[in-house]
Amino acid sequence: MADIFRKGSKGDAVVAIQEKLQHLGFALEADGHFGDITHNIVVALQVIFGYDVDGVVGPATLKLIDKQVSLNWNLQRAQQHGYPTHGASA
Repeated sequence: MADIFRKGSKGDAVVAIQEKLQHLGFALEADGHFGDITHNIVVALQVIFGYDVDGVVGPATLKLIDKQVSLNWNLQRAQQHGYPTHGASA
């Protein structure tokens, strides 16, 4: 069974997720605590990419994060090109 990360999750795996979110251009501290900021960023990412929005990093959202990191997607570059037009204000 795959790990699922949500508000209240803590540890090295959360740090790894937060570092990937930083790489994607989201402003947060990689402190290992899945709090409100991490939750809100996950929600924004899910909205941007048309995923079911639950603020939880399960297998599908983790795959999305990993794929976008591998593609070098970045929020600031996307915004410079007018995308997303709604949903994310991280």
